Amino acid sequence: MPSIGPNREATLAEFEGLGTDEVRFRLKAKHWRDEKEALATEWLRKKDQERADAFQAEQAATASRAATAADRAASEAARAADAAERQATTAERATRIAMAALIVAIVAAILSLIAMVKGK
Repeated sequence: MPSIGPNREATLAEFEGLGTDEVRFRLKAKHWRDEKEALATEWLRKKDQERADAFQAEQAATASRAATAADRAASEAARAADAAERQATTAERATRIAMAALIVAIVAAILSLIAMVKGK
């Protein structure tokens, strides 16, 4: 940054007080000359870089939060798929047991009919 002597810190404080919009306006209006103009230009460049850096940091944080949420969702989906698979296995077993019970009931009914027919 250019040096404008002992007034440098006061000038930077003035820019801070004015804000970026007003400093830009005054630069375009050629309100300052020479070193103060150069210092204002450099101060704006630095402020723009700080704003861009903050924006990039926020974007990175947002992306990180989104990735974490996606990981959690994928993990929950995997757990749900495992639970569904266990339920399907349990249903298949229950179906086999029910079929076996039905077969046993049919066999018992047939045997009962045979015993009734022989008993007459």
